Amino acid sequence: MQHAAREGSGKSASKIVPCTPTESGVAFCVFLIYNDNCHFYMKSPSGRAIVSTLVNEPTYLLNREAYLSEEWFAREQRELFGRVWLFAGLESDLPHAGDYLTLQAGDTPLVVVRQKDGALAAFHNICRHRGARIVEGQGNVSSGLSCFYHRWHYNLDGSLRGLPQAEQFPSVEANKANFGLRRASVDSWNGMIFVNAEAEPEADLQTWLDRVPDLWGPLQPSTLFELPRREIEVQANWKLFIENHIDGYHLWHLHATSVRGLDHAQQRWDACGAHWMFYEPELVTGTMPDRLLSGLPMIDGVDETRYGSSVFMLFPNVGGAGGVTFFSIFTVEPLAAERTRVHFRTFIKPLTERDFIDDPELGVRLEASLSGSGDAKPLSDSASFEDRLAAVSQERDFIAEDKLAAEAIQAAERSRHFSVGPLARDFEASITFFQQSVLRHVPLESID
Repeated sequence: MQHAAREGSGKSASKIVPCTPTESGVAFCVFLIYNDNCHFYMKSPSGRAIVSTLVNEPTYLLNREAYLSEEWFAREQRELFGRVWLFAGLESDLPHAGDYLTLQAGDTPLVVVRQKDGALAAFHNICRHRGARIVEGQGNVSSGLSCFYHRWHYNLDGSLRGLPQAEQFPSVEANKANFGLRRASVDSWNGMIFVNAEAEPEADLQTWLDRVPDLWGPLQPSTLFELPRREIEVQANWKLFIENHIDGYHLWHLHATSVRGLDHAQQRWDACGAHWMFYEPELVTGTMPDRLLSGLPMIDGVDETRYGSSVFMLFPNVGGAGGVTFFSIFTVEPLAAERTRVHFRTFIKPLTERDFIDDPELGVRLEASLSGSGDAKPLSDSASFEDRLAAVSQERDFIAEDKLAAEAIQAAERSRHFSVGPLARDFEASITFFQQSVLRHVPLESID
Protein backbone atom coordinates (compact mmCIF):
# COMPACT_ATOMS: atom_id res chain seq x y z
CA MET A 1 0.00 0.00 0.00
CA GLN A 2 1.55 3.32 -1.07
CA HIS A 3 1.02 6.55 0.84
CA ALA A 4 1.75 10.10 -0.29
CA ALA A 5 4.73 11.67 1.42
CA ARG A 6 5.56 15.27 2.20
CA GLU A 7 7.87 17.04 -0.21
CA GLY A 8 11.48 16.38 0.61
CA SER A 9 10.79 13.24 2.65
CA GLY A 10 11.14 9.58 1.87
CA LYS A 11 8.31 7.39 0.67
CA SER A 12 5.72 6.18 3.11
CA ALA A 13 4.90 2.51 3.41
CA SER A 14 3.15 0.00 5.57
CA LYS A 15 3.83 -3.57 6.63
CA ILE A 16 2.40 -6.17 8.97
CA VAL A 17 4.82 -7.77 11.41
CA PRO A 18 4.27 -10.35 14.14
CA CYS A 19 3.88 -9.10 17.69
CA THR A 20 4.35 -10.84 20.98
CA PRO A 21 0.90 -11.69 22.39
CA THR A 22 -0.06 -9.69 25.46
CA GLU A 23 -2.74 -9.98 28.08
CA SER A 24 -4.97 -8.09 25.66
CA GLY A 25 -4.56 -10.87 23.11
CA VAL A 26 -2.69 -8.83 20.51
CA ALA A 27 -1.89 -11.04 17.55
CA PHE A 28 -0.24 -8.68 15.09
CA CYS A 29 0.69 -5.04 14.59
CA VAL A 30 0.44 -2.75 11.60
CA PHE A 31 3.17 -0.17 11.14
CA LEU A 32 2.34 2.80 8.92
CA ILE A 33 5.47 4.77 8.14
CA TYR A 34 4.93 8.54 7.79
CA ASN A 35 8.24 10.06 6.72
CA ASP A 36 10.55 8.87 9.50
CA ASN A 37 7.80 8.23 12.04
CA CYS A 38 6.10 4.95 12.71
CA HIS A 39 2.38 4.65 13.31
CA PHE A 40 1.99 1.73 15.70
CA TYR A 41 -1.50 0.29 15.43
CA MET A 42 -2.20 -2.88 17.41
CA LYS A 43 -5.14 -5.13 16.72
CA SER A 44 -6.65 -7.98 18.65
CA PRO A 45 -7.54 -11.29 16.95
CA SER A 46 -11.12 -10.01 16.66
CA GLY A 47 -9.89 -7.05 14.63
CA ARG A 48 -10.58 -4.38 17.25
CA ALA A 49 -7.81 -1.87 17.88
CA ILE A 50 -6.21 -1.97 21.31
CA VAL A 51 -3.84 0.96 20.84
CA SER A 52 -3.54 3.58 18.15
CA THR A 53 -0.48 5.73 18.67
CA LEU A 54 2.83 6.77 17.15
CA VAL A 55 6.08 5.21 18.27
CA ASN A 56 7.93 8.47 17.73
CA GLU A 57 5.80 11.53 17.01
CA PRO A 58 2.82 12.00 14.68
CA THR A 59 3.58 14.27 11.76
CA TYR A 60 1.59 17.12 10.24
CA LEU A 61 1.64 16.07 6.59
CA LEU A 62 -0.18 18.92 4.84
CA ASN A 63 1.43 22.25 4.00
CA ARG A 64 -0.10 25.75 4.10
CA GLU A 65 -1.16 25.52 0.48
CA ALA A 66 -3.65 22.78 1.37
CA TYR A 67 -5.51 25.30 3.58
CA LEU A 68 -5.06 28.52 1.59
CA SER A 69 -4.90 27.70 -2.11
CA GLU A 70 -8.01 27.87 -4.27
CA GLU A 71 -6.15 25.64 -6.74
CA TRP A 72 -5.76 22.98 -4.05
CA PHE A 73 -9.40 23.47 -3.06
CA ALA A 74 -10.47 22.83 -6.66
CA ARG A 75 -8.40 19.66 -6.74
CA GLU A 76 -10.04 18.44 -3.54
CA GLN A 77 -13.46 19.05 -5.01
CA ARG A 78 -12.57 17.17 -8.17
CA GLU A 79 -10.27 14.39 -6.91
CA LEU A 80 -11.68 13.75 -3.42
CA PHE A 81 -15.29 14.88 -2.98
CA GLY A 82 -16.13 14.07 -6.58
CA ARG A 83 -14.99 10.45 -6.25
CA VAL A 84 -15.84 9.12 -2.79
CA TRP A 85 -19.03 8.17 -0.96
CA LEU A 86 -20.64 11.13 0.82
CA PHE A 87 -23.40 11.28 3.43
CA ALA A 88 -26.51 12.81 1.85
CA GLY A 89 -29.25 12.49 4.47
CA LEU A 90 -31.57 9.97 6.06
CA GLU A 91 -33.98 7.50 4.49
CA SER A 92 -36.66 9.16 6.62
CA ASP A 93 -35.98 12.47 4.83
CA LEU A 94 -37.55 10.95 1.71
CA PRO A 95 -40.67 9.06 2.85
CA HIS A 96 -42.78 9.43 -0.31
CA ALA A 97 -42.38 8.75 -4.02
CA GLY A 98 -41.02 11.88 -5.70
CA ASP A 99 -39.35 13.20 -2.54
CA TYR A 100 -35.89 14.49 -3.36
CA LEU A 101 -32.85 16.11 -1.78
CA THR A 102 -29.86 17.76 -3.41
CA LEU A 103 -26.22 18.09 -2.51
CA GLN A 104 -22.89 18.96 -4.04
CA ALA A 105 -20.43 16.09 -4.58
CA GLY A 106 -17.27 18.02 -5.26
CA ASP A 107 -17.68 19.69 -8.64
CA THR A 108 -20.91 17.79 -9.42
CA PRO A 109 -24.43 18.69 -8.23
CA LEU A 110 -26.49 15.60 -7.37
CA VAL A 111 -30.15 14.86 -6.73
CA VAL A 112 -31.45 11.82 -4.84
CA VAL A 113 -35.06 10.83 -5.63
CA ARG A 114 -37.41 8.32 -4.01
CA GLN A 115 -38.83 6.09 -6.73
CA LYS A 116 -42.40 4.83 -7.05
CA ASP A 117 -41.30 1.36 -5.92
CA GLY A 118 -39.65 2.79 -2.79
CA ALA A 119 -36.10 2.50 -4.06
CA LEU A 120 -33.67 5.42 -4.22
CA ALA A 121 -32.02 6.76 -7.36
CA ALA A 122 -29.32 9.40 -7.73
CA PHE A 123 -28.53 11.52 -10.77
CA HIS A 124 -26.32 14.39 -11.80
CA ASN A 125 -28.55 17.40 -11.18
CA ILE A 126 -27.71 18.76 -14.63
CA CYS A 127 -30.18 19.11 -17.50
CA ARG A 128 -29.09 17.28 -20.65
CA HIS A 129 -30.07 20.28 -22.81
CA ARG A 130 -28.10 23.34 -21.71
CA GLY A 131 -26.73 22.07 -18.44
CA ALA A 132 -28.83 24.05 -15.95
CA ARG A 133 -29.20 22.72 -12.43
CA ILE A 134 -32.69 21.25 -12.37
CA VAL A 135 -33.84 21.37 -8.74
CA GLU A 136 -32.66 23.02 -5.53
CA GLY A 137 -32.86 22.08 -1.87
CA GLN A 138 -35.39 19.47 -0.84
CA GLY A 139 -38.98 18.82 -1.89
CA ASN A 140 -41.29 16.60 -3.93
CA VAL A 141 -41.51 16.11 -7.70
CA SER A 142 -44.09 13.34 -7.92
CA SER A 143 -44.79 14.20 -11.55
CA GLY A 144 -41.10 14.06 -12.48
CA LEU A 145 -38.14 16.40 -12.71
CA SER A 146 -38.66 19.42 -14.94
CA CYS A 147 -35.93 21.88 -15.89
CA PHE A 148 -37.17 25.46 -15.38
CA TYR A 149 -35.09 26.81 -18.27
CA HIS A 150 -36.61 25.13 -21.34
CA ARG A 151 -38.97 22.64 -19.65
CA TRP A 152 -37.21 19.46 -20.59
CA HIS A 153 -39.02 16.88 -18.45
CA TYR A 154 -37.59 13.74 -16.88
CA ASN A 155 -39.30 10.78 -15.19
CA LEU A 156 -38.41 9.86 -11.62
CA ASP A 157 -36.09 7.19 -13.01
CA GLY A 158 -34.12 9.88 -14.85
CA SER A 159 -35.33 9.00 -18.35
CA LEU A 160 -36.31 11.85 -20.66
CA ARG A 161 -40.10 12.06 -20.87
CA GLY A 162 -40.48 14.94 -23.27
CA LEU A 163 -39.47 18.43 -24.36
CA PRO A 164 -41.27 21.41 -25.87
CA GLN A 165 -41.07 21.92 -29.65
CA ALA A 166 -39.58 18.47 -30.06
CA GLU A 167 -39.43 18.92 -33.85
CA GLN A 168 -36.47 21.24 -33.27
CA PHE A 169 -34.45 18.30 -31.94
CA PRO A 170 -34.72 15.40 -34.42
CA SER A 171 -31.64 13.64 -33.00
CA VAL A 172 -33.17 13.68 -29.50
CA GLU A 173 -36.54 12.35 -30.65
CA ALA A 174 -34.83 9.53 -32.48
CA ASN A 175 -32.65 8.57 -29.51
CA LYS A 176 -34.57 9.62 -26.39
CA ALA A 177 -33.01 6.85 -24.31
CA ASN A 178 -29.61 8.49 -24.72
CA PHE A 179 -30.71 11.80 -23.19
CA GLY A 180 -31.79 10.80 -19.71
CA LEU A 181 -30.11 12.28 -16.64
CA ARG A 182 -26.64 10.89 -16.01
CA ARG A 183 -26.66 8.42 -13.16
CA ALA A 184 -24.77 8.67 -9.89
CA SER A 185 -24.56 5.95 -7.22
CA VAL A 186 -26.69 5.77 -4.10
CA ASP A 187 -26.89 3.29 -1.24
CA SER A 188 -27.91 3.33 2.39
CA TRP A 189 -26.83 1.87 5.70
CA ASN A 190 -28.49 2.20 9.11
CA GLY A 191 -31.11 4.49 7.59
CA MET A 192 -28.39 6.86 6.32
CA ILE A 193 -28.15 7.70 2.61
CA PHE A 194 -24.78 7.88 0.85
CA VAL A 195 -24.05 8.98 -2.70
CA ASN A 196 -21.14 8.88 -5.09
CA ALA A 197 -20.92 11.09 -8.18
CA GLU A 198 -19.56 8.17 -10.17
CA ALA A 199 -21.97 5.72 -11.79
CA GLU A 200 -19.44 2.96 -11.09
CA PRO A 201 -17.47 3.86 -7.93
CA GLU A 202 -14.12 2.28 -7.17
CA ALA A 203 -15.69 0.56 -4.14
CA ASP A 204 -19.24 -0.15 -3.06
CA LEU A 205 -20.59 1.49 0.10
CA GLN A 206 -20.06 -1.51 2.37
CA THR A 207 -16.43 -1.76 1.33
CA TRP A 208 -15.99 2.00 1.79
CA LEU A 209 -17.44 1.90 5.33
CA ASP A 210 -15.01 -0.85 6.31
CA ARG A 211 -15.59 -1.78 10.00
CA VAL A 212 -17.74 1.24 10.86
CA PRO A 213 -20.95 -0.86 11.08
CA ASP A 214 -19.24 -3.22 13.54
CA LEU A 215 -18.29 -0.39 15.91
CA TRP A 216 -21.28 1.90 15.44
CA GLY A 217 -23.48 0.67 18.28
CA PRO A 218 -27.27 0.75 18.63
CA LEU A 219 -28.04 4.32 17.55
CA GLN A 220 -30.37 4.57 14.55
CA PRO A 221 -31.24 8.22 13.78
CA SER A 222 -34.33 7.31 11.75
CA THR A 223 -35.97 5.93 14.93
CA LEU A 224 -35.31 9.10 16.94
CA PHE A 225 -36.89 12.56 17.20
CA GLU A 226 -35.02 15.32 15.40
CA LEU A 227 -34.47 18.67 17.07
CA PRO A 228 -34.36 21.85 14.93
CA ARG A 229 -31.48 21.78 12.47
CA ARG A 230 -28.71 24.32 12.72
CA GLU A 231 -25.85 25.52 10.57
CA ILE A 232 -22.90 27.81 11.05
CA GLU A 233 -20.33 29.41 8.78
CA VAL A 234 -16.68 29.05 9.73
CA GLN A 235 -14.02 31.34 8.27
CA ALA A 236 -11.57 28.49 7.92
CA ASN A 237 -10.68 25.60 5.67
CA TRP A 238 -12.96 22.59 6.05
CA LYS A 239 -10.09 20.31 7.12
CA LEU A 240 -9.39 22.42 10.21
CA PHE A 241 -12.91 21.77 11.52
CA ILE A 242 -12.49 18.01 10.96
CA GLU A 243 -9.01 17.98 12.48
CA ASN A 244 -10.30 19.76 15.55
CA HIS A 245 -13.12 17.21 15.82
CA ILE A 246 -10.74 14.23 15.89
CA ASP A 247 -8.16 15.90 18.16
CA GLY A 248 -8.23 14.19 21.56
CA TYR A 249 -5.73 16.59 23.13
CA HIS A 250 -7.94 19.68 23.12
CA LEU A 251 -10.67 18.01 25.19
CA TRP A 252 -8.83 18.79 28.44
CA HIS A 253 -8.17 22.40 27.53
CA LEU A 254 -10.42 24.10 24.97
CA HIS A 255 -13.44 22.21 26.35
CA ALA A 256 -12.47 22.29 30.03
CA THR A 257 -15.90 23.60 31.06
CA SER A 258 -18.09 22.64 28.08
CA VAL A 259 -17.30 18.90 27.97
CA ARG A 260 -17.34 17.41 31.46
CA GLY A 261 -17.65 14.08 33.23
CA LEU A 262 -15.60 12.08 30.71
CA ASP A 263 -12.28 10.32 31.28
CA HIS A 264 -10.17 11.82 28.50
CA ALA A 265 -7.12 9.84 29.60
CA GLN A 266 -8.89 6.60 28.67
CA GLN A 267 -9.86 7.66 25.15
CA ARG A 268 -9.38 5.12 22.38
CA TRP A 269 -9.92 5.31 18.64
CA ASP A 270 -10.14 2.84 15.79
CA ALA A 271 -9.13 3.32 12.17
CA CYS A 272 -11.83 1.87 9.92
CA GLY A 273 -10.51 2.33 6.41
CA ALA A 274 -10.34 6.13 6.15
CA HIS A 275 -12.89 6.60 8.95
CA TRP A 276 -12.32 7.24 12.67
CA MET A 277 -14.30 5.78 15.57
CA PHE A 278 -13.62 7.10 19.08
CA TYR A 279 -14.83 6.32 22.58
CA GLU A 280 -14.05 7.69 26.03
CA PRO A 281 -15.72 6.38 29.19
CA GLU A 282 -17.34 8.19 32.06
CA LEU A 283 -15.05 9.71 34.65
CA VAL A 284 -17.22 8.13 37.35
CA THR A 285 -18.86 4.84 36.42
CA GLY A 286 -22.62 4.98 36.10
CA THR A 287 -22.97 8.77 36.01
CA MET A 288 -23.89 8.98 32.28
CA PRO A 289 -22.60 12.57 31.88
CA ASP A 290 -24.87 13.74 29.06
CA ARG A 291 -27.98 12.56 30.91
CA LEU A 292 -26.72 14.16 34.12
CA LEU A 293 -26.37 17.49 32.31
CA SER A 294 -29.54 17.43 30.19
CA GLY A 295 -31.92 15.24 32.17
CA LEU A 296 -33.34 13.91 28.89
CA PRO A 297 -34.62 10.33 28.74
CA MET A 298 -32.28 7.52 27.72
CA ILE A 299 -32.38 6.18 24.18
CA ASP A 300 -33.51 2.57 23.98
CA GLY A 301 -30.78 0.00 23.43
CA VAL A 302 -27.86 2.00 24.89
CA ASP A 303 -26.10 -0.11 27.52
CA GLU A 304 -23.29 0.51 29.99
CA THR A 305 -20.62 0.05 27.31
CA ARG A 306 -21.87 3.33 25.75
CA TYR A 307 -22.43 5.43 28.88
CA GLY A 308 -19.49 7.64 27.96
CA SER A 309 -19.06 9.46 24.64
CA SER A 310 -18.99 7.73 21.25
CA VAL A 311 -17.61 10.01 18.55
CA PHE A 312 -17.05 9.36 14.84
CA MET A 313 -15.67 10.83 11.64
CA LEU A 314 -16.84 9.40 8.34
CA PHE A 315 -14.22 10.46 5.84
CA PRO A 316 -13.99 12.96 4.42
CA ASN A 317 -16.43 15.47 5.91
CA VAL A 318 -18.91 13.98 8.39
CA GLY A 319 -18.60 13.95 12.15
CA GLY A 320 -20.83 13.37 15.11
CA ALA A 321 -21.29 11.87 18.53
CA GLY A 322 -23.68 9.81 20.58
CA GLY A 323 -24.44 9.41 24.26
CA VAL A 324 -27.20 7.84 26.29
CA THR A 325 -29.66 10.66 25.51
CA PHE A 326 -28.72 11.95 22.06
CA PHE A 327 -27.22 11.30 18.65
CA SER A 328 -25.75 14.13 16.57
CA ILE A 329 -24.28 14.25 13.11
CA PHE A 330 -22.76 17.15 11.21
CA THR A 331 -21.68 17.64 7.62
CA VAL A 332 -18.81 19.97 6.80
CA GLU A 333 -19.51 21.68 3.48
CA PRO A 334 -16.44 23.27 1.84
CA LEU A 335 -17.41 26.60 0.27
CA ALA A 336 -13.96 27.97 -0.58
CA ALA A 337 -10.38 27.46 0.55
CA GLU A 338 -11.00 29.59 3.66
CA ARG A 339 -14.75 29.32 4.11
CA THR A 340 -16.86 26.43 5.35
CA ARG A 341 -20.49 25.78 6.26
CA VAL A 342 -21.31 23.16 8.89
CA HIS A 343 -24.77 21.54 9.05
CA PHE A 344 -25.82 20.03 12.40
CA ARG A 345 -28.59 17.51 13.05
CA THR A 346 -29.38 16.27 16.58
CA PHE A 347 -31.73 13.50 17.64
CA ILE A 348 -33.20 12.40 20.97
CA LYS A 349 -35.61 9.74 22.13
CA PRO A 350 -39.15 10.47 20.87
CA LEU A 351 -41.14 12.24 23.58
CA THR A 352 -44.83 11.96 24.39
CA GLU A 353 -47.20 14.25 26.22
CA ARG A 354 -46.95 11.82 29.12
CA ASP A 355 -43.21 12.51 29.41
CA PHE A 356 -43.88 16.22 30.00
CA ILE A 357 -46.68 15.51 32.48
CA ASP A 358 -44.49 13.14 34.48
CA ASP A 359 -41.55 15.55 34.41
CA PRO A 360 -42.67 19.23 34.46
CA GLU A 361 -39.05 20.44 34.09
CA LEU A 362 -38.42 18.40 30.93
CA GLY A 363 -39.32 21.26 28.60
CA VAL A 364 -36.87 23.60 30.31
CA ARG A 365 -34.06 21.05 30.09
CA LEU A 366 -34.90 20.27 26.48
CA GLU A 367 -34.54 23.93 25.53
CA ALA A 368 -31.29 24.10 27.48
CA SER A 369 -30.00 21.08 25.58
CA LEU A 370 -30.21 23.12 22.39
CA SER A 371 -27.30 25.26 23.58
CA GLY A 372 -23.94 24.54 22.04
CA SER A 373 -25.24 25.59 18.63
CA GLY A 374 -22.20 27.65 17.71
CA ASP A 375 -24.35 30.10 15.79
CA ALA A 376 -24.68 32.82 18.41
CA LYS A 377 -22.22 35.70 18.60
CA PRO A 378 -21.73 36.22 22.33
CA LEU A 379 -19.90 39.50 21.74
CA SER A 380 -19.38 41.81 18.79
CA ASP A 381 -16.67 41.03 16.26
CA SER A 382 -14.74 44.02 17.59
CA ALA A 383 -14.36 42.34 21.00
CA SER A 384 -10.97 40.88 21.79
CA PHE A 385 -10.35 37.21 21.06
CA GLU A 386 -9.83 36.57 24.77
CA ASP A 387 -13.23 38.08 25.63
CA ARG A 388 -14.98 36.08 22.92
CA LEU A 389 -13.35 32.84 24.10
CA ALA A 390 -14.28 33.58 27.70
CA ALA A 391 -17.88 34.26 26.68
CA VAL A 392 -18.37 31.00 24.77
CA SER A 393 -16.61 29.05 27.52
CA GLN A 394 -18.95 30.52 30.11
CA GLU A 395 -21.91 29.47 27.96
CA ARG A 396 -20.40 25.97 27.61
CA ASP A 397 -20.84 26.23 23.86
CA PHE A 398 -18.35 23.64 22.62
CA ILE A 399 -19.26 24.21 18.96
CA ALA A 400 -18.48 27.91 19.27
CA GLU A 401 -15.19 26.95 20.94
CA ASP A 402 -14.34 24.66 18.02
CA LYS A 403 -15.25 27.42 15.55
CA LEU A 404 -12.95 29.88 17.30
CA ALA A 405 -10.09 27.38 17.28
CA ALA A 406 -10.42 26.62 13.55
CA GLU A 407 -10.62 30.31 12.67
CA ALA A 408 -7.62 31.14 14.86
CA ILE A 409 -5.45 28.60 13.04
CA GLN A 410 -6.72 29.73 9.64
CA ALA A 411 -5.85 33.35 10.39
CA ALA A 412 -2.32 32.34 11.40
CA GLU A 413 -1.87 30.09 8.33
CA ARG A 414 -1.75 33.22 6.18
CA SER A 415 1.58 34.17 7.71
CA ARG A 416 4.71 33.05 5.87
CA HIS A 417 6.11 32.28 9.34
CA PHE A 418 3.36 29.80 10.14
CA SER A 419 4.47 26.32 11.15
CA VAL A 420 3.13 23.36 13.10
CA GLY A 421 5.16 21.96 15.97
CA PRO A 422 5.12 18.48 17.50
CA LEU A 423 1.77 16.74 17.87
CA ALA A 424 0.69 14.84 20.98
CA ARG A 425 1.90 11.26 20.55
CA ASP A 426 -1.29 9.55 21.68
CA PHE A 427 -3.94 12.24 21.36
CA GLU A 428 -3.20 13.89 17.98
CA ALA A 429 -2.10 10.87 15.95
CA SER A 430 -5.59 10.93 14.45
CA ILE A 431 -4.67 14.14 12.60
CA THR A 432 -1.84 12.34 10.82
CA PHE A 433 -4.26 9.52 10.01
CA PHE A 434 -6.80 11.95 8.53
CA GLN A 435 -4.24 13.89 6.52
CA GLN A 436 -2.83 10.72 5.04
CA SER A 437 -6.33 9.82 3.84
CA VAL A 438 -6.60 13.23 2.17
CA LEU A 439 -3.23 12.75 0.51
CA ARG A 440 -4.25 9.41 -0.97
CA HIS A 441 -6.72 11.35 -3.11
CA VAL A 442 -4.90 14.68 -3.49
CA PRO A 443 -1.17 13.95 -3.29
CA LEU A 444 1.27 16.75 -2.57
CA GLU A 445 3.79 15.66 -5.15
CA SER A 446 1.45 16.46 -8.05
CA ILE A 447 1.35 20.16 -7.11
CA ASP A 448 3.32 22.21 -9.65
